[in-house]
Amino acid sequence: MVIAVSALVSLTKAQLTVNEKERTLAELDRQIAQQTLDNKELDERLHGDLDQYIEAYAREKLDMVKPGERVYINTNGD
Repeated sequence: MVIAVSALVSLTKAQLTVNEKERTLAELDRQIAQQTLDNKELDERLHGDLDQYIEAYAREKLDMVKPGERVYINTNGD
């Protein structure tokens, strides 16, 4: 009886360790996927059209427009 309880406790501890390792692995897989996306974006910036990147950055991050361009702002919140 004691041996069976001891084996059950050992098995439970082993399963908890396996579960923890699986969660860690899943988190690492998620981080790898995110880093892969980040690397791809950086690679596209390095090897892509620099002028296009600069224009997109200026428009999106700095709210800039080209001379003579008209900007329409939606004040309805839609």
